[in-house]
Parts: sequence; C-alpha cells; structure tokens
Amino acid sequence: MKRIALVLTIVTIAILFLVIVPMARATAIPEKCQNISFKAPDGKTYTRADFKGKLSF
Repeated sequence: MKRIALVLTIVTIAILFLVIVPMARATAIPEKCQNISFKAPDGKTYTRADFKGKLSF
C-alpha cells in the first residue's frame, strides 16, 4: 500500500513539473521584445516600460 502511494506521489509530481515549467517559460518576455520602442504621432518616443501596469481597453 505504501509503495503504491509513493509511486502515485512521484508520478503526480512529475506530471505537475512537466506542466508548470513550460507554462512559466511561456509567460516570460522574450529577450528580443524587452527593448521595444516606437514613436507616436505626436513625436514622443514610448517604450514597453511606459505601459507597465497600465490597462488598455
């Protein structure tokens, strides 16, 4: 009985690890996208950091 519980625990941890790690990597911002900037029609230059924490609708 203890052996079955141990095997199930190990399998559960392995499955969670295989699911959670790729999800965490997918939410990270790729290196190429970190320094994006653009000019608005009014001539001001904006970067990604200017919009951090702001919501858009």
